[in-house]
Amino acid sequence: MNAYKQEKVCIINVGHYRSGTTTLAVAAKNLGAQIYRTFPALTVDQHKAFLHRPADIVGNWFEKKSGANQILELAEKFDLICDGWVALLPFLPKEKLDHLKQEARKTGTQLEFVATTRAVKSTVESELQHWVVNNLEAVAGLNTTERKSLKHDLTARANEHQQLIESLATEGFLKVLPLVPEMNHTWPKSLSSISKFATEDWSKAIRDAGKQNANPALPIEGILLTFRFGVDEKGAKTKIDLVETLLGKIEEDSLCRYLVVVALDKDEFGSSHAGKLQKSLEEWRRGNNQIVSYHIISNTPRSHGQAFNICTAWNEMACCAWQKGADWVVLLGDDIKIDCPFHYRAFYRSFLDIAEQLDAPFGFGCPWWHDKTFPGFPTFPCVGKQHFEVFGGLIPEHRKSNFVNQDLDPYLHTMYSKFFAAPCVGEATLANGAGGNLGSDKARYQRVPCTEWPDFALQDYTQLRKCLPGQTKEAILLDVVVPSYRVRLDYLQGICSLKVPEHIQTVFIIIVDNPTLLMERAADIESTRTDELTLADCERILEGKLSESGNRVRVRCNRTNVGASASRNRGLDESASEFVLNLDDDLMPNPNLLEQYGKHLLDLDDNIVGLIGLVRFPRSPNLPLKHAAVLMSYLTFMFEIAKQDLYPHPAWGVTANILFRRTKVRFDLTYAKSKLFGKELNYDL
Repeated sequence: MNAYKQEKVCIINVGHYRSGTTTLAVAAKNLGAQIYRTFPALTVDQHKAFLHRPADIVGNWFEKKSGANQILELAEKFDLICDGWVALLPFLPKEKLDHLKQEARKTGTQLEFVATTRAVKSTVESELQHWVVNNLEAVAGLNTTERKSLKHDLTARANEHQQLIESLATEGFLKVLPLVPEMNHTWPKSLSSISKFATEDWSKAIRDAGKQNANPALPIEGILLTFRFGVDEKGAKTKIDLVETLLGKIEEDSLCRYLVVVALDKDEFGSSHAGKLQKSLEEWRRGNNQIVSYHIISNTPRSHGQAFNICTAWNEMACCAWQKGADWVVLLGDDIKIDCPFHYRAFYRSFLDIAEQLDAPFGFGCPWWHDKTFPGFPTFPCVGKQHFEVFGGLIPEHRKSNFVNQDLDPYLHTMYSKFFAAPCVGEATLANGAGGNLGSDKARYQRVPCTEWPDFALQDYTQLRKCLPGQTKEAILLDVVVPSYRVRLDYLQGICSLKVPEHIQTVFIIIVDNPTLLMERAADIESTRTDELTLADCERILEGKLSESGNRVRVRCNRTNVGASASRNRGLDESASEFVLNLDDDLMPNPNLLEQYGKHLLDLDDNIVGLIGLVRFPRSPNLPLKHAAVLMSYLTFMFEIAKQDLYPHPAWGVTANILFRRTKVRFDLTYAKSKLFGKELNYDL
């Protein structure tokens, strides 16, 4: 036993968090030692400094924030100090650490430094998951660029920390405690040489501590693919190359663990092309530990001329993936281009958020990708494993005959929207090539829509309650439909910036009925020429501009001017909500308009089919004569009927500001471009 063991000894573990620090702390506690481990509350800037400038931030704390004095005070009271600021002490100049030991010695305390360590790759992977599980990317306020470089930054810090530890160990300043299988033999020898406890005591304490603070098993993402090889070798090779490219993009998120399910048509299932695909996937699996497994299944055969039933294929692939252990599944395609190197972390966090907010099991929810080619629409939903537990598949048994190759994605999204469990994961971006998007002329199969899907979703969502606590509140689904001929950006921004109450889920659906003017507005926004834009580009540009409010906006444009009635009908067809609020595009709405409607909807009688809002016309002594004449003529009476006590239940109201329950009724196209009240009266009655 060394002489200084008669003094008070305090061990300071400067090992990186998740490198075995908890195992050492528990083992020391098993021996009766007093342990101090804490993580300071950090500001956004401090979080980023911890990541990018550890030497600066620990130096500032050590010198200006009395960090040295804090350590000396703690060393007198505790036998082991770890985690928090002390993990960054290796970034200080060694002379400062020497001085710290000397100052402690003056108080009768012997400071001994150790560093628990593990392989940098393992440290970084563990840290990445720690950042996801504890939502540190949001807490630290990382932007998209910083999130993309998070792994690189963690790796750089871990490498530098490891080099500093090795340098201090070489100089004999500290002892290294590597987190390895033989640690039960190596740690006790090192620790007994600097503490009052014998080797055998440490050995038993470490053995009893066992594995501590291990991350939960990483969830598994199910990637679902279906395609045809074609007849020639070149085409088949291209398909396999595309699959490999897609998997490569998926694996850019190094935390990602995934399995692949590929569905092939029966005539290609046993082909030589399928064999080459299997060989490729097997080589891919052997080459890394991110892909857990792969599975190739056969699509249900279809008769000649029958439309491809991708919904059935999606359902069968999803069931296979869930049965093989997937925590969520997403149907992609060989033409998908993923543009997010941290998509897995983003969806992992999204499912964690849903579970925490609803007190639901992990895997409940339907978050969706941001499809840059079809923004504002849940083209690529990620469906959690709890869906399989409830319905036994992706499609409920009683709906399998209804879905062929369209509308399954919004059906799933709408069901989960009722529980606020279908968020768009905006940073998880991709682009869709061919495929079956509405408005696209490039679909590779005959589209067969399911026109009743909104009604099905509003009937079937109740089954999801099996996963939720009894008191879980449901969202009111209320969409805002605005036909616009004028395309006045200032007015549309005012409408799309309305505050959406917490108990309401809303999509602002703007139906532009003037394609020429839309092209001009989009060109102005982008500072470009109209001949450089397609109509789809213009929809996307205006949608992006209006979405700056933070609300969910969908813009669609008629190819020709068809009038207000047809435009409102298109808006109604786009909506899957329980209620639709019709607004005119020249309104200046009160910012709390939706809040006022929301209050009435909370206890709306089932027999009431709608609510009529107030549209006030300006009044002023200085009104132009024509405006005053309009007011005096009572032409505005129906616009302001909501304030007339004589009519508590008017039979109809104008579409400038009126809300209806979901219905199959549509506006009569007889009044296609009428400026009078024919369309409103006909629809309301």
